[in-house]
Amino acid sequence: MKKTIGVFGSAFDPIHLGHIDCLRQIEGEYNLIIVVPSFSHAFGKQMTDFDIRVNSVRNAITEVFDAERGDIVVRDLERTISAGKNSEPVYTFDVLSALSSEFQTDDIEFVVGPDNAAPEQWEKFYRSDEIMTRWGLRAVKERSNIRSSTIRNMVANNAPWNDIESLIPRSVSIDIINKGLYGYSQGEQLQ
Repeated sequence: MKKTIGVFGSAFDPIHLGHIDCLRQIEGEYNLIIVVPSFSHAFGKQMTDFDIRVNSVRNAITEVFDAERGDIVVRDLERTISAGKNSEPVYTFDVLSALSSEFQTDDIEFVVGPDNAAPEQWEKFYRSDEIMTRWGLRAVKERSNIRSSTIRNMVANNAPWNDIESLIPRSVSIDIINKGLYGYSQGEQLQ
């Protein structure tokens, strides 16, 4: 039976409630949503350790969505793709091509947040026209103006923790504190 698959990628550094809102907007539109954290960012972003981000995304998805549903999965696909690219960036085109090989008879669509859907940003994507033609694009609305960079800066600048926690799932708070991410060094660990 032919499935519809939505692919949502990001650096997720860290995953936040804006990302979660994007997933909520597409929940139910696809038989399967594949969440793909970036391994070697196409725009050269320096990111927190890949395994930390992948685990944090998995924990957040499990926390927020019913873990037993199985229609939202986190894949570390970019690491596999990167292995054959000699430290070159992994492009969205590469991810969608790999998934097309895996899910040959299914319909795949790339899901983007509002920042990447803006024409001036979208045209920077490698082979953006071909992505539109081969797979299509589903742009979600920005219903919460949250950026990962804002969260990282808030943590590094010792912003009130309640303000930070209002932007991220609880599991991400635990990761930031327990792993000392983004310059966090205020003390005790959480469970």
